[in-house]
Amino acid sequence: MLGHVDFVNEVITRKPHLAMERDSQKRVHLHIASAKGHVEIVKRLLSANPETCLARDRDGGNPVHLAAVKGHHEVVKELVQAQPHAARAMVQQDTILHLCVKHNQLEVLKLLVENMDDLEFINTKDADGNTILHLAVADKQIQVCVF
Repeated sequence: MLGHVDFVNEVITRKPHLAMERDSQKRVHLHIASAKGHVEIVKRLLSANPETCLARDRDGGNPVHLAAVKGHHEVVKELVQAQPHAARAMVQQDTILHLCVKHNQLEVLKLLVENMDDLEFINTKDADGNTILHLAVADKQIQVCVF
């Protein structure tokens, strides 16, 4: 939580299984490091167990969702590089792209869209039938519309 890379390295070296331990919110350590934007810790946790990138918390979000919502561009890049399909997981009928628009994270949205070649996924509708373009227009996010 505080970004102490040396501490994380020591713990993971001695007890690698701790990378998969969950808290009361069903989050693994990678969720917390991703939400806080600790890139080096994210890299270390991924090296211990890349599957943690797919772990869902009690709300259905995985670490890449949390990093995207918080705007941690570099963390998103690391997570998507480690497990590309983690970015395609839905959270309560929203794609990660919907989350980026809803939380006004244009840089993360650009990163994700530029690295996707799946127009069907980009145009996925949420529970209300809205694509990311619908959400951007409704919220007057002109940069998203132009991009």
